Amino acid sequence: MAPPASDFAPSALAYEPPPEGSRRSTFLALTLVVLLMVGAALALTYTPVLLNAMPKDQRLPLDSVETALGAPVLTDAPALRPPTEGWVPVDLPDAWATRWPEHDGAVWYRLRFTVPENWPHDVGLMLESITMAGAVWLDDALIWRDMSLQEPLSRAWNQPRYWLLGNASQGPARAGTHTLLVQARGHAAYQGGLGRVLVGQAAGVHEMYRNVRWSNVGLPQVRMGIQIAITLLFLMIWICWPRESLFGWYALSSAFWAAFTYNYVAASPWPLSTTAAWQLATMAVLWGFSASFSFFALRFVGLAWPRAEAALALSFPAIVGAAWAILEFGAPSMASQFRNLLMLGALVLYFVAALIIWRHAWSDHSVQSLALAITLFIPTVAGTRDVLVVLGLIDDNRYYAQGASVLFMFGISLLLAWRLRGAFEREVFFAEELRRQVERASARLTRALGRQRDMEVASARQTERLELVRDLHDGLGGTLTSAITQLQAPAGSPPRPSVDAPDTLNLLKQISNDLRLIIDSAGQEGPDELSVRLATLRRRLVTGLEARDITTEWSMEDLRQLSLKGSRALNILRILQEAVTNIVKHSQARTAQVRLSVTNGQLELQVRDDGQGFAPQSHERGAGFGLTSMHQRAAQLGGQLHLEAEPGRGTLLTLTVPLTAEELLGSLS
Repeated sequence: MAPPASDFAPSALAYEPPPEGSRRSTFLALTLVVLLMVGAALALTYTPVLLNAMPKDQRLPLDSVETALGAPVLTDAPALRPPTEGWVPVDLPDAWATRWPEHDGAVWYRLRFTVPENWPHDVGLMLESITMAGAVWLDDALIWRDMSLQEPLSRAWNQPRYWLLGNASQGPARAGTHTLLVQARGHAAYQGGLGRVLVGQAAGVHEMYRNVRWSNVGLPQVRMGIQIAITLLFLMIWICWPRESLFGWYALSSAFWAAFTYNYVAASPWPLSTTAAWQLATMAVLWGFSASFSFFALRFVGLAWPRAEAALALSFPAIVGAAWAILEFGAPSMASQFRNLLMLGALVLYFVAALIIWRHAWSDHSVQSLALAITLFIPTVAGTRDVLVVLGLIDDNRYYAQGASVLFMFGISLLLAWRLRGAFEREVFFAEELRRQVERASARLTRALGRQRDMEVASARQTERLELVRDLHDGLGGTLTSAITQLQAPAGSPPRPSVDAPDTLNLLKQISNDLRLIIDSAGQEGPDELSVRLATLRRRLVTGLEARDITTEWSMEDLRQLSLKGSRALNILRILQEAVTNIVKHSQARTAQVRLSVTNGQLELQVRDDGQGFAPQSHERGAGFGLTSMHQRAAQLGGQLHLEAEPGRGTLLTLTVPLTAEELLGSLS
């Protein structure tokens, strides 16, 4: 018959996901959250475009915008005078890479605007951005410049500038036409140029300046702080739950993206020495993000590609080493080429990871996979567009990836939180199931222990019955046998005369003493002196032996203060009683010797007779209850019972019982 199924079988622990209706509701809720995040990301991304929302009557139009080529060297002190020729019209925002693709150095911008006589407002001036660093003059008066206009250039390329110029009646912005000169210093490969310029009512221009600064600098700072917090959160989750490597890889990718975001808020290339080194470091960080995100994508869909993972893990230190070698030993153009190569490689790697997730979502149709695929769509499009801007294939200087990263960051975090929630649900389910199984097992164990206790009680009762039978046989049975021997005449002899009252009374006393020995031994488990009980038994045994005309010699050594528990003392006395009874009943002996002694920590009992003896082998095969009882008692005592017999030469019974220190204490004292 097959064994019963265990409550701990794997089938008993199968976790069932929520019903399909619940999954659809969760998916709809996640889709709504994703759409809301898309709207928020797009709103944040398009904040700079809202510069044109300032009312026209509060703006002063630019009469002309021109640009001219400046000095081609970034290591020397900047020339502070503009060129006298070579000026060409240009629209803002402007990146000079398409006009002068190999130019690294300074480019001048000349802007003219007119303040009317009746202009009722203070005049404000805002420059959206200067890439990479620059200086500004108004009517040949220097009003601002970066801390460093040569390598290492300042990195204020993403920060707007604002000045209050006064009004039509006083200050630099008095009524009339004014010339604004801007020197931008940077690299063609890194989109050097000038952003939009806004002149008009000071309050309105300043409000637009605050909006642009919040969009270009404030939001990246907030995003970077949130990304650092997310990194620490999922890193701690991974540390506490290391077998879920998914959280660790997302923490690493979030850390790389936070480092990439720092490119938008840094004011200098420190701790690096040049703009080229900074750009290479930024692209290496972008590659690190794409590689760690690829790890995340693979683990998210349950794929294991050890070789691909090992190659990606080794790629980052290899890229860092190659970048260092190019900066130290390569030509300047190699740095920009390697930067573009890294950027394209990071984009391709990110695309591969996204494609893995999209393909998995298409085939898997799970809620998590579909939600992750939707989450990745907008950031992927925005990142592709930004790469095309950097490569000069799109004529713009606005970047959307940072705004779209809001969607990416919150979407992935939401999905991982959802995954963590599912893991907690499974853990709670298994813990509850395990608790129920432990309760069932405890109930079964309680029932088993109850049955075992009942069996032990029944066994104890049976043992007590056997003990009683042995006691009756060895004690009372022997006494009755002795009494019958005294009353019954031997075979072939004339009947005995009637037994007088003293003899009858003596027999009844022997029976009473034997019963008292049984009762006292059963009710007393404390220590007792063996010699005291032995004296009473000796008198009765001698009487029975004398009735058979058997002479007895007794020898007892060191027993006076030997203390034994009642059950142990009774077993020893019963063995002695049974041995003497056998002499009376079977031996036809004339003499008997009984010797008890304590030697080497053992009690030794010897009973010897000179009777007819027997053959031990044949007797063992048909052993009666008496001999069996003696062996059982010897086993209970932890001792050994040895019987030596030979037909016609008597019998020697030897019992050795080891004694404890407590039992010997009285004897040794």
